[in-house]
Amino acid sequence: MCQVIKIVLLSFFLTACISNDYVYEANKPTAENNNSAVIARSKQLKCDLTVGPGNSFSRAFSKMNKDQLLCLQDGVYEQLMSIPTGMHVRALNDGKAEIDGRRLNAGWQALLMLYGNNSSVRGVKVHHASQNADACSIKGSNNEFRVMSCSHGGKYKHKIPLTVSGKGHLIEDSWFYGEGRYVVLCFKGKQITFRRNVARWDLTAPNYKSEPNATFSIYNCSGTTIENNVSLDYGIPQTPMKYGADFYGPQNREVWPEGNQNNYWLGNIAINHSRDTLNRRGLRLDPSTVLVDNFISDFYVRDSNIGIVGNSRTKKLRVGTCTMSNVNRIGINSGKLKIQCNGEADISKKYVNRIKTKQPLFPWKNEELIKNDMCKTGERQSAWCATNLTLSRYILNEEYSTNNEKE
Repeated sequence: MCQVIKIVLLSFFLTACISNDYVYEANKPTAENNNSAVIARSKQLKCDLTVGPGNSFSRAFSKMNKDQLLCLQDGVYEQLMSIPTGMHVRALNDGKAEIDGRRLNAGWQALLMLYGNNSSVRGVKVHHASQNADACSIKGSNNEFRVMSCSHGGKYKHKIPLTVSGKGHLIEDSWFYGEGRYVVLCFKGKQITFRRNVARWDLTAPNYKSEPNATFSIYNCSGTTIENNVSLDYGIPQTPMKYGADFYGPQNREVWPEGNQNNYWLGNIAINHSRDTLNRRGLRLDPSTVLVDNFISDFYVRDSNIGIVGNSRTKKLRVGTCTMSNVNRIGINSGKLKIQCNGEADISKKYVNRIKTKQPLFPWKNEELIKNDMCKTGERQSAWCATNLTLSRYILNEEYSTNNEKE
């Protein structure tokens, strides 16, 4: 009798351990994971492996080969993810797989990390990093980051929703928000593209009220393309953004002598920061060394104070078309160079690799997912959250009711 009990208990223990780390091949469903919808979606996306909440990311990657795809079922995952070189991750359904870091200690790293080369991730929501960690971090080279939500980095001043370094990355169709020095940071990088992302700066890092702040900070990065990104109105209640801007180009010779060179700011949008009495700058180039070759075109700023702020050391700053609506001053450049718009901005079309295409920019991709994240109960909210407008209608200043939009 005792022997039978021991066998039963051992069987139960082994089953529990296997279940916790179980990974299955998408095209070979088992009795343990026989959800027909999951299997069908996995086959549709051509997933090589699919995991669910409670399964181990590291074990899944150990079973994969280069260029294979790991898919995540809907649900909340309480574990760190470090994506190996040459491997790819995506949520079965965009925005439905979450990495929640509230009970994790990521040290000085991040909840989600792309630290190798030629990897990608899509559709995952990552939020609430521990004290000294970013929510999301990209290093290495040639990584792709799409339809991602990263929010609430750690409370240390340099820890933020997204930090990017390295070379050749693409950050596209994603959204970022929360407290911190910056929201999106490119630091010591080259040939990195930020395309069609939405970000909202909510609050300065706790106990660091004199820090520079920005929504998109391109800090000592060169050859960078910032195209069709939106800096959305600050979180409510608002806190002053003292020394930065919506789009910010700081640099530091001691950090990296190359500085910010040959950067392209194309089709970007800064919306509704008129309540902030200290910052209110659409784009600020603030070098400690000579800043060379920055090109701005199709820059749309609404409800702000100053559109573009340069510096006496700014050289070869080329300003093309721009629209400043309800803005006090188009631009200042320490009295050395007048900044003016050379025609009206056109934000109706998508930019791709610095070329304006014929593809419409609106309606904005993932509007519903973005609003569900940024405006959910418990977040700081913003002026947009208080409306019934889609993001497209809000950006374009078209005040239609929900009923009119449906019509």
